[in-house]
Amino acid sequence: MAYVTLAVASVVTMALIGLMSHNFWLLFIGLALYSMVNAAGMPIGDSLASTWQQQIHLDYGKVRLIGSFAFVVGVMVFGYFSRDGW
Repeated sequence: MAYVTLAVASVVTMALIGLMSHNFWLLFIGLALYSMVNAAGMPIGDSLASTWQQQIHLDYGKVRLIGSFAFVVGVMVFGYFSRDGW
């Protein structure tokens, strides 16, 4: 439940940042709030992954490797399309 709450708080904060972008200090405060809310997501995600890995006997190293590879491929594809202007 905490993971969902953090996700919703991150989305709401990012939506509010769009409204605050006209003023530097409001934007600064909005980004600080987003960073505070979003910072807890990684440790919670790692904790969940560790628990699930033990429950279903998943090789965590392989999962991280595949995830890293998918991230690199996704960044390269997005970079290719954004370079050419779609």
